[in-house]
Amino acid sequence: MQPRLVDQGGLRLAGIRRSHPRAKMASDSRRQWMDLVVLGRIPGQAAQTGYGLHLEAPDAEMVDYLAAVEVDGFEALPATLERIALPQRRYAVFEHRGHAAEARSLRDRLAGGELAALGLTADEGPDFERYDENFDPITATGLIELWFPVRA
Repeated sequence: MQPRLVDQGGLRLAGIRRSHPRAKMASDSRRQWMDLVVLGRIPGQAAQTGYGLHLEAPDAEMVDYLAAVEVDGFEALPATLERIALPQRRYAVFEHRGHAAEARSLRDRLAGGELAALGLTADEGPDFERYDENFDPITATGLIELWFPVRA
């Protein structure tokens, strides 16, 4: 499995951030996405593409996760939404077609050492899932891209 390398410009993302027990990540994050969907279109939302960011975890038993969409700016956002600006950087992008639970398993393997086994060196910053507008949130299936920041 070889990724494509992408030099991505900066991204401004806004959404709902929560901490989850690692063992309950799949079910809890799904509820988190549904809570984001209930909000409807976020002010300044750029597209229907969703981003699931894996942020700094408070400890090994927890996962900090941001369910987000890309926005044009932060000014018009409600105070209840988390904001994050990702700088321009290079990413290794892996494609997964299928169920989101399988993509999470692949993500965990890549983050746990398979990235290095492919000759890639992880860089600072969060890795994320990217769900395009064709992803089906009801069945949790479709194309999911796994983006990992890597050194050039």
